[in-house]
Amino acid sequence: MRRFVFAAALALTAALPATADELENLVDQYVNLPSNQSMLDSMLSPEMMAQQIAMSMPPEANLSDDKIARLGDLMAGKMQELRPDMVEAMKTAMVAHFTTEELEALLEFYQKDAGASAMSKMQPYMADFTAQIMPKFSAMQQQMLPEIIAIIEE
Repeated sequence: MRRFVFAAALALTAALPATADELENLVDQYVNLPSNQSMLDSMLSPEMMAQQIAMSMPPEANLSDDKIARLGDLMAGKMQELRPDMVEAMKTAMVAHFTTEELEALLEFYQKDAGASAMSKMQPYMADFTAQIMPKFSAMQQQMLPEIIAIIEE
């Protein structure tokens, strides 16, 4: 009988949801993976900020490479100041949306060579995607602007 009670208690314990501390520990491990930190470094670099600025400027702005680089440096400095807040927001959102099982699977994957390699390609992939779609998105916004203004002014 004691064995049954012990086995039942053990089974119930295993089925309990993870504690907040367990989730937060897994999230900390995930966020602090070298591949994630490297991705953040790349995303917030002066070069990436300059690229984002260049893509967001209308063609008629015609900024020199020097000005774009200076703007990239300025933005990167400000983004580095914001980085701790970004990391905390990532952690809060992950705790709210991921289960222990999902976080463990993410950790397992991103700790492997293939996972780390995939993570290192996410930022260049997104930059490539953004570079391709942003001009179309901007053109669409410009095309819709009169309709947007009309709706707002109704």
